[in-house]
Amino acid sequence: EAVTVAGRPGYWIDGAHAVDLGPLGGPARLRVAGDALVWVDGARTYRLESALGRTGAVAAAEALVAARDGEN
Repeated sequence: EAVTVAGRPGYWIDGAHAVDLGPLGGPARLRVAGDALVWVDGARTYRLESALGRTGAVAAAEALVAARDGEN
């Protein structure tokens, strides 16, 4: 599900899903993850796994973005 985090594009992934942690072309190392929020900020991609639900995870991510932006 498409979402925004402090005006940045992102996605909410609801429920268990597999994450490939292996190198490109290398052996797949998968792990199962629960709900996750993924968003892009410039050249960085962030991933927040949480049991907070979509609304809570977006609020937590926006607080992180605000705290980080306040440090610059």
